[in-house]
Amino acid sequence: LPFNHENLKRNINSINWFVDFANILNPNDYFCLDSHINYNGGKILTFHILNHIDKSLSLDLYNNLLIKGKNKRIIHKFDLLTPKNWSYSEEEKSKFNPTEDITIQIPSNLNDLSNDLPEELKFDGVRKTEFFRNKESFSNKRALIFRDSSTNLLKWYFSFYFKEVIFYWDHGNLNKEIISWFNPDIIIELRTERLLDNIPTPTWVQDKIGVKNIPTIKNKNEIV
Repeated sequence: LPFNHENLKRNINSINWFVDFANILNPNDYFCLDSHINYNGGKILTFHILNHIDKSLSLDLYNNLLIKGKNKRIIHKFDLLTPKNWSYSEEEKSKFNPTEDITIQIPSNLNDLSNDLPEELKFDGVRKTEFFRNKESFSNKRALIFRDSSTNLLKWYFSFYFKEVIFYWDHGNLNKEIISWFNPDIIIELRTERLLDNIPTPTWVQDKIGVKNIPTIKNKNEIV
């Protein structure tokens, strides 16, 4: 944030089972006028998530994938400057640019298959599901990623690695229908820590993993 704050709360302190990548980012990896990491932070975070899944993906291989991509121009709107989120004077607001012109890399032969989804899976509420296929992906794996808004900064980087990937907004419900329809090789649930207070754990997930016996983490690199 563009000002100092004294109170710091880690929502993950109330969760037993998680993989936390917060320490790999620094203040330069976050937007100052937005409640999300920036695209550089997204690039770094995606590598660490993928490397956690697949140790054969080195940083050099990851960077080579990105170099082979094509440029995509994005006009990023800073969400803290929107009328809904801004709580200061208009004079103070006028000091900041509301958008930033950003160029990122996306896979050169990325196909958008979102229209091929069943009608009932194309949206979660008003949130659109995205389905991509990359013919030149690093792996042949197919991934289903349950997402929140932070995934907007990550999705292109994931698409370099996965052959097919679906990004589904589910707000913590972990929709069973899209799992059955897509039958992915891997399921990833990505949650921004600031939103964890209000994210539910569905009963069917609790029953499957045994919520009373979830393993705890001894350190940030080990799940036991």
